Amino acid sequence: MEGFFSIRHSKCLLMILFIGLMVCPACKEEEEETYFRHKISANLYPLLFDEGSTWIYSNTGTFLFDTVVLTSVEIDTIVYGPSGPGEGSPGEEQVYILSFNSSQVGVYEKQLREDYICRSSAVGGQPYGVEYLSSHKTGDEFLGAEIVEIFDAYSVNENTYSNVVKMNVQDYDGTLPGGINLYYADYVGVVKNEIKENDSVIATWELIKYNVSFYEMNK
Repeated sequence: MEGFFSIRHSKCLLMILFIGLMVCPACKEEEEETYFRHKISANLYPLLFDEGSTWIYSNTGTFLFDTVVLTSVEIDTIVYGPSGPGEGSPGEEQVYILSFNSSQVGVYEKQLREDYICRSSAVGGQPYGVEYLSSHKTGDEFLGAEIVEIFDAYSVNENTYSNVVKMNVQDYDGTLPGGINLYYADYVGVVKNEIKENDSVIATWELIKYNVSFYEMNK
């Protein structure tokens, strides 16, 4: 009888070990699936330009010109981790950093992150200077940027652009307290911007010429 119980006990131990071996890989797989990876939205691809892209704007009041050149594109990754047990999953976010040189403004950066574009934002920190939302839905807003209107066709300097999104930006990287209106067209970029003061437009820059290329996602 003692031998029978011993054999039975051994079988139980083997069964427990077998179940454990089957469950552990599943646990590991489930644990890996909780790690999230955020890539930029496909809606931002039409605005992911490549190095050498150029835009020329004119000021409608002063007739000054601004030549903007995209000087570099870099990819960075923000790694996140939960602050404590049960407080979210670890993950990472893909960020495209576009560096520009403007003849009027100087050097500045824009970041394509998840489904929006921000300016002068520290990688890994809270975004600010948000200026574009890729949702294309009137009324959508995020950190002071709001989609106020969408045009099927919009003309600037005798050129007509399709699906132009008008963004109203209240806190534009801290340099324009009155805010700005930005008109974004897919595959072109900003076609017009209106600088405001006390809700009134005091300066307008319009696109007169551009030559763009697009970043290859498989680089």
